[in-house]
Amino acid sequence: MTPPPEYPPVSYRIDQIEALLDVMCSVLQETNAVYLSVPLTSGRRMIDWKKSATQLPSPSSPEYSSELKRLVIDPNREHVRELVKQLRRDHNEPIINPSAVGDLIGWNQSDYRFFWGRVIERFAAKVLLVEGWQYSNGCTYEFLVAGRHDRPACDESGSPISVNEGKKLIRLSISEMTECGLPTDFLESVIADLVKLAARGGEVDAEEKDYR
Repeated sequence: MTPPPEYPPVSYRIDQIEALLDVMCSVLQETNAVYLSVPLTSGRRMIDWKKSATQLPSPSSPEYSSELKRLVIDPNREHVRELVKQLRRDHNEPIINPSAVGDLIGWNQSDYRFFWGRVIERFAAKVLLVEGWQYSNGCTYEFLVAGRHDRPACDESGSPISVNEGKKLIRLSISEMTECGLPTDFLESVIADLVKLAARGGEVDAEEKDYR
C-alpha cells in the first residue's frame, strides 16, 4: 500500500478511527469538550536544545533518542500533566488530553493527525494550544482544523488566538526552525491553508503575498 502523503494528513485506518470516535461518543457529548493541543517531541524545548547543543548526536542514534526524551519529551509531558490537573479543577467541561494516549500498533503520524483532527471536529467546543504549539506539525494542523470548524482557539492561559495571530507565530517558528536546520515543509503547508482560511473570513495581513 502506498504510504499516505504527509500533508494534508490522511489515514487508511478509517474503520478503526470511526470505532474510536464511537467509543469516545459513549462518554462525551458532541462539541462539548476542551481539546488540549500538545507539542510532545517538539515545541520551544526542542528549539532550545538544538540551539544550545555544541554537537548533536545523529538523529538515528540511541543517544539522540535518549537526549530527546530527557530534554524535550519528559519536560513537555510534565508540563502538560500539571496543566491538565489545573484545567480539570477550573473547568466543568471534559478535557481531552491526547498526550495520555500511548502508541497504537501500526499507526503513523498521519494516522494520529487525521484522528485528532476528527476528534476536534466532533467533540471540541474549544481548543487550548499548549506553550510551544507553533513549532509542532500536529499542533499547527489542529489549529487549522479548529479554524475550519469555527472552534475558538486559545493559548493555555485562555487568551484567544486569531487565525492571523496564529499565522504570525508559525511564521516566526519557521524562521527559528530553519536556522536550526529543522524541516518546515509541513508548517509551510499549514500556513498556505491558513492564508486561504483567513481570506474567507476577511482577515488579511501584509505577509500574505508569499503564501498565495
